[in-house]
Amino acid sequence: MTIAASGQGRIGEEHQFAVDCKTSGAVPVLVILDPTPNPTMAGLKAVYEANGGHAYIGDEAWAHLEAEAGAVMARFIEKYVRAPVTEISAFEKTINGDPAKRRIQLLDFGARASAGEIRISLGSHKRVIVRNEDQSLADDSEDGEED
Repeated sequence: MTIAASGQGRIGEEHQFAVDCKTSGAVPVLVILDPTPNPTMAGLKAVYEANGGHAYIGDEAWAHLEAEAGAVMARFIEKYVRAPVTEISAFEKTINGDPAKRRIQLLDFGARASAGEIRISLGSHKRVIVRNEDQSLADDSEDGEED
């Protein structure tokens, strides 16, 4: 869930999702990565909890994702999702020394995959992810054993 969804008038759908989960016997889980206090998100959290669900916001959301993911995927989330998001967020807050301008100034974004690597850029900030194939992860069998 992002604040953008609430800004596009879809927050009612998110409320209904929690109710639908409870009605169908599922447990609704809300994950909001942005820790910024927001009354809309606080209300949504209350709806999920009132319907027998769980809500994780900010650091709790990251911890929940990493705990559910297991060791390998937790490392992936930390390295390729959380660290870049944190880095970009910190950069946004200091654009020209004026946090108010971070919503006005857009930086050039680029992504390219070639020669066994992915290159991602945002303004002058660049990230290169080198492909490292792990054959143990390529096994398609259910139990990890070959037939």
